[in-house]
Amino acid sequence: MTKDEFYFWTTVATITISICALSLAIWNGYLTRTHNKLSVKPFITSFLQESSTNLTFTITNCGLGPAEIEEFTIFANGEKINNHEEFNVDLESFLAPLTLQNLYTGYNKPGHIIDIKGSTTILEIKADSLAPEEIKTILNRYRLVVKYKSLYGQRFEFDSIKFL
Repeated sequence: MTKDEFYFWTTVATITISICALSLAIWNGYLTRTHNKLSVKPFITSFLQESSTNLTFTITNCGLGPAEIEEFTIFANGEKINNHEEFNVDLESFLAPLTLQNLYTGYNKPGHIIDIKGSTTILEIKADSLAPEEIKTILNRYRLVVKYKSLYGQRFEFDSIKFL
C-alpha cells in the first residue's frame, strides 16, 4: 500500500466513523426528547363516589406531569354551559326537587394548572337521600370536556362520557 492509498483509506474511515457518530447522536437526541415528553405527560381521569346521601365527581391528574387547562366545558343535555355561575343556576334548578344539605361545584378556567396528583372536585351533592335513579339522571344530564396540554405543548382531551 502506498502512502497515498493509506491517506485515502484513512480519510474514508474517518469520514465513515464521523457520519456514524453524528447519526447516533441525532438518534439519541430524538430518543431523549421522546422520553422527556413521556416523562411529563399528564393524564386526567375522574373519580365518582356515590352513596345513598352523597354524590361526588372529581377529576384528578394521574399522569407524570402537570396539566395546563386550555378549555373547560360543561354541557347540560348537550347544550354548552358558558361559565361557573350558569352551571350553578342550572344545577340548582335541576336539583330543586331534592332536599339538599350541601351543594358544591368546582370549575377550572383556561390557564389553570392541575399538578401531578392534583384534583378538582367538580360536583359534590349531599342530600337527605339520593336514589340510584336520581344519580343516574344527574350523571346523564351533565358532560364535562377538558382540553389540556403538557409542558411540551402536547394536547389531550378528557371527556366524562368515556369515563362514566
